Amino acid sequence: MSKLDCYEPTHYPNNKILFLHNDSIDEIIIGGSCNHIFELPFKYSECIKAGWVIYKQGFEEKLRLQITPEMVTECKHRGSTITVKLTPEMTLKFDSTLLDTHCQLRLIDNNSQVLYDKPHEISVAMPLVKETINDEE
Repeated sequence: MSKLDCYEPTHYPNNKILFLHNDSIDEIIIGGSCNHIFELPFKYSECIKAGWVIYKQGFEEKLRLQITPEMVTECKHRGSTITVKLTPEMTLKFDSTLLDTHCQLRLIDNNSQVLYDKPHEISVAMPLVKETINDEE
């Protein structure tokens, strides 16, 4: 079984109009906490039945997080934002490597159609210093 066998094609080949994109590169520091924010031009609760944020490094899926109501903030006139908070334990799953790392939303709408946004590039890096027992040193 190939790792690509689990890939599901999108029903919307031109789904760029469905999501707002920030072209800046997000980052993950291995062993640290970080937040990633996704902006949607629609109200999540009104349009989406289920959703996940998928993180891949190379061909390997590192994290698949289900979107929960606590992660979604709906704005009165601007749609929704999804805030993903990665813990140090989660970021330890990533490797310090030259492999490309990306994250992507996978959403299932009220019509049971699968929607993907454009993959977001993630920079993964090791911390500059090793942790010490006493952080004041």
